[in-house]
Amino acid sequence: MLAQVGRSRNSVKSNHFADHVPTDETDLEITAINAANGSWTANTCMLTKEHPQHGGKKCEKGISLAQTSNSVNVESAAYEQALEKA
Repeated sequence: MLAQVGRSRNSVKSNHFADHVPTDETDLEITAINAANGSWTANTCMLTKEHPQHGGKKCEKGISLAQTSNSVNVESAAYEQALEKA
């Protein structure tokens, strides 16, 4: 019998962004990532509010995720327009 790899269908993925609690340790990790000038940067809103690089007022609005639904309405005009642009 093969061992099961990965998550079971009943497991719940946690939202690491929502679960995040800023600490001095994560401040060091985030600033190190951003200082490395890699291909991506860590979110400065996840720094402690006292940190000088904290995102400030832009972080007070909350986060808007790009994907807001798992379903796609292929009948919608917006979908048709997106296909035409692609």
